[in-house]
Amino acid sequence: MPWLENGAAYWLEGRPDDGGRVALVRMAPGEARDDVTPDGFNVRTMVHEYGGGAYCVHDGVAFCSHFEDQRLYRIDPGVEPVPITPEVEGRRHRYADGRVTPDGGTWIGVRERHTESGHPADVVNELVALPTDGSAEPRIVAEGRDFYSSPRISPDGMRIAFLAWDLPWMPWDGCELFAADLAEGGTIGSPTLVAGTDGEESIWQPEWSPSGDLVFVSDRSGWWNLERIRAGDRTALYPAEAEFGYPAWLFGGSSYSFLEDGSIVCACEDDGRTSFGVLDPDGVADQVVLDADCEPFLGGELVEAHDGGLLDEALDAAE
Repeated sequence: MPWLENGAAYWLEGRPDDGGRVALVRMAPGEARDDVTPDGFNVRTMVHEYGGGAYCVHDGVAFCSHFEDQRLYRIDPGVEPVPITPEVEGRRHRYADGRVTPDGGTWIGVRERHTESGHPADVVNELVALPTDGSAEPRIVAEGRDFYSSPRISPDGMRIAFLAWDLPWMPWDGCELFAADLAEGGTIGSPTLVAGTDGEESIWQPEWSPSGDLVFVSDRSGWWNLERIRAGDRTALYPAEAEFGYPAWLFGGSSYSFLEDGSIVCACEDDGRTSFGVLDPDGVADQVVLDADCEPFLGGELVEAHDGGLLDEALDAAE
């Protein structure tokens, strides 16, 4: 997944001439592109085996999973990576899809624990919180489901949303979206189910808008459409016979993002092709404008926007 923060673009880059390792790269306006990770660091996670969501960035500090030991590392600009999770033999503890609280003090994400038995039935998935300086071990904040993903923190740091589901379902068959209060240090209050049903309604990419609304993609209409929960009311933002979401094979996929005024830049799949659009921040159907004049191309699963810029896996940063 690409990442935009304060005008700087971050992305993952495969290095076939370096054993196939994956490097985190950064480029800001007026600056040359530069590797965030040092030689030998491989930004990959083995959570769910498919991986994805192997890094996040907060105030210029990167938090990355390293393939060789599956520990989570903190990388401050110009400083060597520092592990902030314990070393576990056999790469049995793995981390993915994390986000940092607005105060920069806590990382919250998915941990997958494998036992010494090596039996798939013994694998445990959970959400954990840990201090970003590595001063304490990860603490479980949500558990009991077969799978978790997409822990997303509201702009004020007071709320969190996340997805959970159980076998035999895959997230694209149906999963459940929860929201809860978030206290200092990453403690989660009692979660409330706000959308989705295992095996019936699939939810993709929950995010908080700049004003604190919970936005996500649901397939309850038969199409993956954008929806919003504001003050407890659930609304379809732009009902259409088109897909605004994707099957969640990997962590960290993003088909839409917010501009500073709350407008939503999104990818839309129609007839096997992808177009970009901008939805009005109010989200009222007759006020929403979908501008699909962009040249269609394949692949809108990795979209990020910030400060009026758009970044996609298939595009350069563009104003």
